[in-house]
This record gives sequence, structure tokens and C-alpha cells, in this order.
Amino acid sequence: MRFLKKAEEKLRRFQAVEKLLQDPEVTKDPTRVKALGKEFRGLQRVNALYKEYLRIQSELEDVQKILTQSGQSEDLISMANHEVQTLEGRKKKTIHELEGLLL
Repeated sequence: MRFLKKAEEKLRRFQAVEKLLQDPEVTKDPTRVKALGKEFRGLQRVNALYKEYLRIQSELEDVQKILTQSGQSEDLISMANHEVQTLEGRKKKTIHELEGLLL
């Protein structure tokens, strides 16, 4: 998925900008602080959505493990299947939002 590579690049830039904003040398230059602050704010939403995507993906993997384990009750399997559907819907929505921001 191409958007993942772009999102990872934005995450790295977000972390770099965050670090720069904490650098005493950078804070001496108000123009640079303003520009970095603007960039930081622009990257925050991408960062939050990408982390949400990773969290959903991790939860999906955990639920899939439950489904592949033998000896699970029908109730647990039913709940896990429902959770997979819910997570897949949230994942799709998150991907859509991320792609919109990364275009």
C-alpha cells in the first residue's frame, strides 16, 4: 500500500520537526519556529491517523489469532467475527482519511 510509505515518511518528518521545535538554537529564530510550528500542526492529523491505523491493524491481528485457535466457543467466535467487521470498517475509514490527507 503506497499510502503506508507516505504515512511513514510523514511520521518521520513529524518526529524530526518535533525535535527541532525543542532545540534551543531553533527557538532563537522566531521565523523558523513559526514555520516549523505550522508544519508541525499540518502533520499532526496524519500522525494521529497513522497511529490509529497501526493500532487497528494490531487489534485485527489479535482477533484473527483468536479465530484461528481451536476449541473456542461459538459465542467467542461470533464476538470475534463481529469485532473483525467493526475493525475492518474503522480501518477502511482511517485509510480513506489518510489517503485524503496524503494526496
